[in-house]
Amino acid sequence: MCHGKNPLLLGRLSHRFNRRIIFRGLDEQWKLISKRSYEYGDICLFKGRIYAVNQSGETVTVGPDSSVELAAQPLDPGIPGLNKMLVESEGRLLLLAINEMFYSFSIDFFKLDEKEKKWVRLMDFDEKEKKWVKLRHFGDRIFFIGRGCSFSASASDLCIPKGNCVVFIDETVLWIDNKRVFHLDQNQLSCGAKYLNLFLPPKWIHNI
Repeated sequence: MCHGKNPLLLGRLSHRFNRRIIFRGLDEQWKLISKRSYEYGDICLFKGRIYAVNQSGETVTVGPDSSVELAAQPLDPGIPGLNKMLVESEGRLLLLAINEMFYSFSIDFFKLDEKEKKWVRLMDFDEKEKKWVKLRHFGDRIFFIGRGCSFSASASDLCIPKGNCVVFIDETVLWIDNKRVFHLDQNQLSCGAKYLNLFLPPKWIHNI
């Protein structure tokens, strides 16, 4: 992100230490912005501001002067999901709490309440069961999730017949079986080749 001629970069020190550090073009130095661990966390640019989330769900914004401001309180400790990922979708900043176990896999979605500085779980009313349940229908939206590079898109814009899924596009999010797709309506994790083929280079490059 650039403020005038001064670039502002936020990155992770290493896979081992998981500290967020910031680089400013003004002084050309790297600076540690927090002593907290950001293991299993993520970085996202939203409305021109850098957001960083840690494992607890606590989220901060980083200003051009290296100042750190709380954007959202930690999630309730009872909410499952070791990995916390950020993604912008249709003008909203969403948090994905990914719970990956040997016997189960689930994702909870939260939206940022900027005024209250908290994450609000997205819910839907099940008329048959007459109760509120986790939102599982996002129309034709596809969420492409990677560490520091997540985004969402419309399935129709990508010429894909079905959306409403989460595609893991790199090998840093899941423990095993990366580069897969999670179908939200089916609550099922499967091979994501059809979606990941979108990122293959055009055929003419192979002929060079």
